Amino acid sequence: MNIKTDKKRKNIFSVDFLQKQIRLPKKSWDKDFRRFIEKKFEENQIKEKHYRKKSYIKKKAPLLKGFNRYTKELNLNEHQLRNKKILDLGCGDGSFIKYLIDKKITANAYGIDIRADKIFIEKKFRKNIFQGNFEKTFKFSGFDYMVSVNAVSLAFWADMEIMNIKNIIKNCLKSLKRGGEIRICPIQEPAKATPLKGLGKSFKKWQKLIKDISKNEKTACFFIPQKIRIVGRENNIIFESLLIIKKIK
Repeated sequence: MNIKTDKKRKNIFSVDFLQKQIRLPKKSWDKDFRRFIEKKFEENQIKEKHYRKKSYIKKKAPLLKGFNRYTKELNLNEHQLRNKKILDLGCGDGSFIKYLIDKKITANAYGIDIRADKIFIEKKFRKNIFQGNFEKTFKFSGFDYMVSVNAVSLAFWADMEIMNIKNIIKNCLKSLKRGGEIRICPIQEPAKATPLKGLGKSFKKWQKLIKDISKNEKTACFFIPQKIRIVGRENNIIFESLLIIKKIK
């Protein structure tokens, strides 16, 4: 969802503005934000009807589409990725890694996924995409970027820790070069108007984790607010952010 600026009121649709609004009760919403959300509710319901049709078939995304989705979610561009050493945690079919290699953006791109042995990987990419559990120690080191889209971000659900996130981050930091970054998205925060208790608890766990990691002077941790999503039949409002953990020393 693209967020545009209202010409009459500067930065009204900036991500900072949107994040502040979702943390308010509905009765306190700005009138323009209210209209914005109502429009998104309507769009979401149309999308929900589409997805419920029996004839709907999800098409496999081409490599470029997968690459564009990653760079947008991770707030990276081709220039930043060029000739860098990259590891994608939970890479799925590896479309992001394949595109990086295929377009000669970098040859040092790797992907790891616990299901990789069940996915067809073309011969030329088999040295770059491998099956494994990213909660364990990595085979390689010296990475500029270690990224994850819709994989590591699922570490928490309500009061449960689905995967050992502290070990994952610890291992990532060991495998990063100085100045390297871990980028994880989306970190989801429910709006106060649609509380989603489980997601709320998960977000608080992420906040606590980052607070604990930030005490380590060898790292710098911060969230980059990104976008609002409206999901489900109940029009739940979710705000998504990108988590960056940078290795200082």
